[in-house]
Amino acid sequence: GSSREHAAMEPRHLGVRAVVVRSFARIHETNLKKQGMLALTFANPSDYDLICEDDVFSIEGLTNFSPQDPLTLNVIHIDGSVDNIIVNHTYNQLQIEWFKAGSALNYIKSKSWCMALFYKASLSISIFRYLTKFVHESNRKNSVISIDFNDWTSISFVLFPIRLGMG
Repeated sequence: GSSREHAAMEPRHLGVRAVVVRSFARIHETNLKKQGMLALTFANPSDYDLICEDDVFSIEGLTNFSPQDPLTLNVIHIDGSVDNIIVNHTYNQLQIEWFKAGSALNYIKSKSWCMALFYKASLSISIFRYLTKFVHESNRKNSVISIDFNDWTSISFVLFPIRLGMG
């Protein structure tokens, strides 16, 4: 990938979950979002000066993370004092889903898995209908069609004849 992509990937692999800055280059902000990291800016640029090297951070508002609402950065200083700083973001709903999934790729992977299951279920219904029609048209009306999901990658169909007797 490009050096710009690596500028977003490396912090992620180092365990960074949020980047808070005065401003972003648009492409870098987008790359951070794709990596599942929070790209945040200070609502008040002078709040940057409140940050010290030994501070610990927590972010409020992630439970109800939405496109319109800013978040709050809690800055806990080494002396125990706390500053609550409003931080802005430019996330749309899809990008919020990327963050929740851990990255854009994780989000796509989760959706493609669902689509694969949906496709498999749709395919199963289509094959079941075809076999039902086959049973009906071939005068094998006393048969049962069994559909077996062997695993997530294969399906088998078995046609069982049933003998009806008054025995």
